[in-house]
Amino acid sequence: MNTDILFLEVSRTRDKIKIGLHHDQSAWTYEEITAPMQRIDQKCYEMIETINRINHQKTSKEQSFESVKSMGRLFSDLLLTPDIKHRLKINQTQPLIFRLDEQLVHIPWELLCIDDELLCLKFITGRELKTRQPTQRNVRTSQKPFQMWIITHSGTD
Repeated sequence: MNTDILFLEVSRTRDKIKIGLHHDQSAWTYEEITAPMQRIDQKCYEMIETINRINHQKTSKEQSFESVKSMGRLFSDLLLTPDIKHRLKINQTQPLIFRLDEQLVHIPWELLCIDDELLCLKFITGRELKTRQPTQRNVRTSQKPFQMWIITHSGTD
């Protein structure tokens, strides 16, 4: 059991989300919230559009970053309970792993914003996926140049 890693575990059943924040423990508590999934799905689409627009336009970095943070705050309000927000806010920087079921993988969890800080900037983040589909390890071939987004604090790059 690794107590240095923090897990945000989330699963969905119809319009309910079960969400818990814990260290890797054999027993932990979760909260159940009603989630407006149609609105969340629409906001996911808008986040993708925002990021695509940033990639193709010459907009100011600050304006683009503020736009992503604004949407991240909305996602936090829709998906996180006040207690989980508070615990993420006061938690010291450590790895944060999102344990997600297959119905929630499309949500940009790393871009959730609490107060003025994106989770991907506060924590080292990763994902674990729970799925009904059989899994197999495929070796991916990569071709250069790689395309990726690197998000850093302004002025530190």
